Amino acid sequence: MRTLISAVALLAIAIGGVFYGTYSTLDPCRALAQEMAEDTLGSIAERPMRLVTSQMTSRECAEGLWERWTDFEE
Repeated sequence: MRTLISAVALLAIAIGGVFYGTYSTLDPCRALAQEMAEDTLGSIAERPMRLVTSQMTSRECAEGLWERWTDFEE
């Protein structure tokens, strides 16, 4: 049982590390703002996108990120 808990904890740490390495933050709203900025004008648009995501809850931002990551209809 301890091995299973340890494996789950290591997996969570690894996922958090990859997320932090990609976005340089653990805040899903800032990560979503970066994703949205990349779709528009790049890093120039990050600040206006932060204004958009500042009105969202962390859960809404996480759901938005999940939709962006799993939406392959292009």
